[in-house]
Amino acid sequence: MNKIHEPFPANKNPVFCKVSSRKIFYSKKPLTFGATSIFMNVKNPFLFCLLFCLSAVCISQPVNILNDSTRQRLRQFALLPDKQYSFEQILADSSLVFTPGNKMEPRINSVYWVKIVIDNPSQYGGKYTLIQHPAINNTVYYYDQDARKWSAAHIGALVPGKVREYRQSAFMLQGAARNIVYIRADIHALGKFSYALYPGFTLEKESSTRQRDQLIWILFIATVLIVLLFLAYNAMVYYEVRDRSYLYYMLVQLGGIVYIAGTFNIFFYILPWRNMHVWLSPGGNVYHTHLNMFLWRLSTLTILTSYTQLTRCYLQTRTWLPRMDQLLKWSLIFLIVFELVHNIISFSGLAFLELFVLPYSNVFFAALILLILVTAFRARSKGVYAAKYFLWANVASLVFMMALAIVYFKSPQGTRNIWLPCIAIIMQALMFAMALVARLRLVRKELADKQNETDRLKTEIEQLAVQQTQLSGEYDKTLSEIAHEKNRSEVLEQKLQTRQRELASATLYMTQKNELLAQLKSQINDLGRLLPHGSKALKGIEANLQHNQFLDADWDKFKLHFEQVHPQFFEELKRKHPGLTQYEVRLCAYFHMNLSTKEIAGLLNIDPASVRRAKTRLNKKMNGALSGNNEE
Repeated sequence: MNKIHEPFPANKNPVFCKVSSRKIFYSKKPLTFGATSIFMNVKNPFLFCLLFCLSAVCISQPVNILNDSTRQRLRQFALLPDKQYSFEQILADSSLVFTPGNKMEPRINSVYWVKIVIDNPSQYGGKYTLIQHPAINNTVYYYDQDARKWSAAHIGALVPGKVREYRQSAFMLQGAARNIVYIRADIHALGKFSYALYPGFTLEKESSTRQRDQLIWILFIATVLIVLLFLAYNAMVYYEVRDRSYLYYMLVQLGGIVYIAGTFNIFFYILPWRNMHVWLSPGGNVYHTHLNMFLWRLSTLTILTSYTQLTRCYLQTRTWLPRMDQLLKWSLIFLIVFELVHNIISFSGLAFLELFVLPYSNVFFAALILLILVTAFRARSKGVYAAKYFLWANVASLVFMMALAIVYFKSPQGTRNIWLPCIAIIMQALMFAMALVARLRLVRKELADKQNETDRLKTEIEQLAVQQTQLSGEYDKTLSEIAHEKNRSEVLEQKLQTRQRELASATLYMTQKNELLAQLKSQINDLGRLLPHGSKALKGIEANLQHNQFLDADWDKFKLHFEQVHPQFFEELKRKHPGLTQYEVRLCAYFHMNLSTKEIAGLLNIDPASVRRAKTRLNKKMNGALSGNNEE
């Protein structure tokens, strides 16, 4: 508060016009009457007439008669567009005429002077609070009777300072006197708007303002202390159990603290940086977007987001009510996007959407709260054990929150109720803390059930361990048997390989023997041609050689080795093809060994072409079942 110059010369004694409810009389006591004062002798008729005329002039000006009500709207005031006048000029220059009116033109004049005359007919004065609209950057001038000086107070949305209400200024009204208040209203921040501004002023008893302010601080501090106590307790519980319900519950409470602080404009007091944007509506009302409102709206979104997540977690809607869970989820996402977009646009100064969007926001808030209640009742009807405690703890607080949304829907920019938010936050803290205790009991019951289930599973695991031991013994036994069979199989494999080698050796031996006999037979034929007299003896030797080529003993020996390598081959062959001759059976054995045509011709002592013709006939006789490659 700044002190202004003395309005009168020090050597002059002012005379004041004192007004009573019945008559006008004069006194040598100093009384406030505008900015001029004189000493008068009331016995002089000329001076008496002059004073009467001056009184008539004063009475013709707009005057507000003070009444006994706690709060009074000042409807009479006069305006003067500013031309860079100083306050001294306003007081001294009689050519500056204030005209009654209720409209300011921001585009025409960025600064206006306002003169308010308040007639206090009571004998008693008092301290009053002047609530101003607009209050962007105002300087209020009032006469301080005690100091006998004009004083000034600088207030407004764009004026920095730690004040909870930036529109209020306090001053003293003198009793039985006519008091004058001047206001210099700087509205150049509204110069970009073409609408007219309609100012308004309200006078309130300072005692009432002080009582309300004290009540607000008491409610705020009491609510914050109660919520912080529950927060501390639930933080310890959350640290122990790590249940997300407690986390969401604490977020709801933190959002509630910020909400209460924003409702009571506490951030104006603790944060002097306001970041205000001023907007003028077509109706002539001034609105502000500022940090306090931004945090207030953000706290509302935090409360509803945490409450929704708390509902989903506490009631386990994903398991019990999947459709309601999806409805809650997408409703919350829509609300978050809607709130963030319009708040960022409004509080960044791009456009003022608050006045138009706030009613819809409250509708969305109320709808989401109603959806939470419906979800709780649905969970209760489904037999969800936790739904009973959830409803018991939250119905009252949710109803209060819905009532707040409805109140702000009806009056978006109206006076905020100071009781409903505190009741809702405290009740939610108290009741839901009890619900969380009940949830702890439920968790303990679930833990007991899980412990019983664990014991049962432990018994089953022990039984399975015994069975596993038995199966392990059987497995080891099976491995031993497999190892034994493997060894036996290896022995048989070795025998089979031995037999195959013997069979191959026998086959090779027979082939070589037949080749040798064929050579001897050829040599004997050559000798027979050379020795015609000994041809008879040679023919006998040739017959023996021919006989030795086809001895059945060789075939039996070959057959014995073949059956050792390919057991039951001849039995299967006879069973499938009983019409085969002994010669054809022998061919099948050779073909099964994949002997070449030359090798078979050598064994049978025939031409390879004869072997091929024999194979063709045999394959036809066996209906194409003859195996063996028998390439050259």
